[in-house]
Amino acid sequence: MGLKKDEEEKLIEKLVKLEKTIVTTRDENNVLRAITRKNARKDVAVTQILDIFERNVKKINPKKYQYVTKEGEQPKAKNGNVVGMSDWHIGEEVNKDEVITNEVNYKIFEKRIKRYIHKIKTCTIPKTENVVIADLGDNIRGVIHNGLNDTEESLMVSLVKAVEFQAMFIDSMLDIYNEVDYKFIVGNHSRLDDQIVHKKKYQDYSWLIVQMLIKLYANEPRIKFDVSETGYHLVKLNGIYVFMFHGDTLRGYNPTQPSSVLKVQGICNDLYGKSAKHFFSGHTHIATTVQNRWMGLNIISGTLVGNNEYGLQSGFGTINVSQCMFNVDTEGNVEDIIHFNLK
Repeated sequence: MGLKKDEEEKLIEKLVKLEKTIVTTRDENNVLRAITRKNARKDVAVTQILDIFERNVKKINPKKYQYVTKEGEQPKAKNGNVVGMSDWHIGEEVNKDEVITNEVNYKIFEKRIKRYIHKIKTCTIPKTENVVIADLGDNIRGVIHNGLNDTEESLMVSLVKAVEFQAMFIDSMLDIYNEVDYKFIVGNHSRLDDQIVHKKKYQDYSWLIVQMLIKLYANEPRIKFDVSETGYHLVKLNGIYVFMFHGDTLRGYNPTQPSSVLKVQGICNDLYGKSAKHFFSGHTHIATTVQNRWMGLNIISGTLVGNNEYGLQSGFGTINVSQCMFNVDTEGNVEDIIHFNLK
């Protein structure tokens, strides 16, 4: 007796479902077998490795590193310490009501410089016998950006205060170090008028301050003043060169961009016929340390002012108050560097 049509269709539907179930089960079984084989191989490998280790564990003899210390004070290196004097802007006034996060006047400048001196004396950077003071420029508020009108008291007072503050700083360095090598580089805030000049650019108000300092320390044999007429200094320390500049003559200098740093290295080679390992500059006010392709560092020192009305009204972010110190070790490397927070 034959099946009815609807019964036959139901049976066919069941057979199709059963076939799909069989195929799915077969596929899952293949996957599970593959995983089992993989896990089995892994277990065998782990077992073999542990077995080899167990047979050879007695042959392993770890070497203990014993750090040798010497009693007494370690001898100082002769040279290597560099302390920056960058963008002090003596004479600038910052109104706390306008900026909120900052206030600046002569009294605050003096406190910040004293704090900088204290941090240099007490920091963990190993002291060398001698020090380089890198005067990277812009030590006074100057005449640009309406400076004649908004410098505290007057431009002339700022010159006197700058000499006073810088002499205080130099005296403190002479208390710490045997000799001071003072490297002066002209900036842009201390120019004689608002117009940019090129010939004898270095002979500005900052240069005048340094001339006063030279006369003040005329009878002090432990300090040597070196005034750059180019706006650049190439300083040799422990076999390598540090290229120092303010930064205003290198528009758009960016220490993070290889092409920008190559341009600076090119100027260094053009002027001195030598390549620098480290670069030390100011001008942009933002403390920066970036590794370069010559296994050295591109360092930008901060400012003694911090945030001001110009920065706030120009849409710039808040700038911290800082100055930079670093040490070039006997291998020519800079591993000790601090951007001191002076706020």
